[in-house]
Amino acid sequence: MKWKPRFAFRKTTLLRSLFLRYGAVIGILLIVIGIIQVESLQQALVVAGQSNLSFALRDAINEQNIGEKIESESFASVTKPFLTALHFRGVNVRVYTSDLRNLGERKSSYDPEHLVTLTKGDQEQILASKQAMDWIGETTEETEKRDVHVQYIQRFSNGQILLMAAVFVADQNVGFVELGYQAALFFPILLGQSLLFFGISIIVLFLAAALLFPVLRAPIRPIHSFMKIAERIRKGAFQERFPIMGPLDTEQLAFVMNDALDQLARAVEVEQKSTQQMKQFVAAASHELRTPLTAIRGFTEVLLRRIDDYEEEIRELPVDVLPDFEDDSELDAEDELFLPSSLLYREQLSGLRKGLLTMEQETSRLETLVKDLLQLARLDGGIMPDFHHDDLAAIVKAMEAQLDVLAGAHQIGYELDVAVAYCDRSMIRQIVYNLTMNALQYTTKDSDTVVLRSGDYSDSQFVFLSVTDTGSGMTEEQKSHIFERFYRASQARERNPGGAGLGLAIVDEIVKAHQGFIQVKSQLGVGTTMMVILPKERIE
Repeated sequence: MKWKPRFAFRKTTLLRSLFLRYGAVIGILLIVIGIIQVESLQQALVVAGQSNLSFALRDAINEQNIGEKIESESFASVTKPFLTALHFRGVNVRVYTSDLRNLGERKSSYDPEHLVTLTKGDQEQILASKQAMDWIGETTEETEKRDVHVQYIQRFSNGQILLMAAVFVADQNVGFVELGYQAALFFPILLGQSLLFFGISIIVLFLAAALLFPVLRAPIRPIHSFMKIAERIRKGAFQERFPIMGPLDTEQLAFVMNDALDQLARAVEVEQKSTQQMKQFVAAASHELRTPLTAIRGFTEVLLRRIDDYEEEIRELPVDVLPDFEDDSELDAEDELFLPSSLLYREQLSGLRKGLLTMEQETSRLETLVKDLLQLARLDGGIMPDFHHDDLAAIVKAMEAQLDVLAGAHQIGYELDVAVAYCDRSMIRQIVYNLTMNALQYTTKDSDTVVLRSGDYSDSQFVFLSVTDTGSGMTEEQKSHIFERFYRASQARERNPGGAGLGLAIVDEIVKAHQGFIQVKSQLGVGTTMMVILPKERIE
């Protein structure tokens, strides 16, 4: 029988399973690294954008000399040039007075976007900020006295990168500046870097797969070797053993399996010797018993005929010559003269007849037992059936007269369809006889019926022959033993003269010789069905 996985769509080889698992681990690691890298890159771009805004603010103040023109009372005097300078640098800008009144704004031509409006909370954060920049334009005595510097905060809000700054002259807040642009400007950079990382990850994954395959295959190679050896052992190469190879685990596995095989081989050898000796003894004893049993049966028949002759002689004697033998104790020497010395009393003759008839029946049982044992011995010896294509239904029909006589008061029904099997006709007759006799033996009521059926099995490569009785049925425990030799399914009937418990064992051996199998269906109180399934053609 060829092994098939229980769930083929879910099964895979060990190498493939490990390969997929390691590949999945590497893929997950690459995804995690990619997410971390994208997040880090996004944070870096935001920081870079905020730094760019601070540089733009410083450059605008220095380039236009705005720091020299800022009035100490107000930022309004430099609003227009300040907006122009930042507009040319591609940022959105808005200017406020010190009390957050809007002095003006300009939108970038690259990314026009409304900036969020500064609030009192923003004003407090800016004024409390530790981040500051000094005006670094041309320094004069006058500008040193003015002490222009900027305090600012950076923020990422609503998809905008913002810089909010407060301008101071001589430590007096003269106004606020807000700069910003959309973070979406960095998306092409982020996307490009992500695609680059994805491409590199794919390459890394393939390289890892190429490197992993030989790395994983090396420790698994002993298992493949074990599988091949195990397959050869299953096919009959019981002398083979597993090589001690590979890592420590496979070496230990090989050692344990080899030790188990050695113990099994020793046990099988002992069992085979014991079984062979027993088979030889049974075959020899059965063969030797046939001669004395035949002699006993012959002598029994001779004695029965002699008793018939004695009874005939007694019946031919004149009645008045014979004394009354009803009471043997009244016989005397004179009465005995009236009888020939070879004659026995009628009661003694009757007793002898019963004894001889019992002896004849027991001899017949012994002859049947010896015949069955010899049949089993021949089957155990590997007797080869004489295979031909034959119709099981035709074989059963040819035995109908014999089976009906054996049935006695029971009824036998036939539901036979054509079932051509590759079989030995004489052995099939033995199967039919044994199964029918077994069914009749365990069918207790005279009115019960035994039914024989034949036809195609559910698998088109096989045919079946079944015998169904309406007996007491069997338990699951009994079903597991019925093909054992000398086993009886019912202990209450084990002295039934119908057999010695070898009939089903013979059927089982014959079916195995035909490469078939037997199905047993039984229900307590309902009955039993024995179904023999045989192949239509020789199975190679």
